[in-house]
Amino acid sequence: MQYEEMMRQACNSPIQSVAADLTVMGLVAVQRELHREALDAVVKPIATVHDSILFELPQKMATRAGRIVKRILEDPDHVAYEFGYPVKFDVPIK
Repeated sequence: MQYEEMMRQACNSPIQSVAADLTVMGLVAVQRELHREALDAVVKPIATVHDSILFELPQKMATRAGRIVKRILEDPDHVAYEFGYPVKFDVPIK
């Protein structure tokens, strides 16, 4: 392995680790909120890929569920890290 590649990986690993932690904590918080809203039976997380969460749900629920997911993921009370700046998430609906 080349020195440059090793340095890149050394710098990138902590960032990927924090992103993975945020994804898991976010998924737990979102599931808790979906249960509270009585949506957990129809809005189901089916996969995580890197720092993304994929949900399966009826199309008619997409906007409502997307708002809930974005609100929870961007709420610092649901994240164990204090960044000192807002964390933003994209919630694409397809």
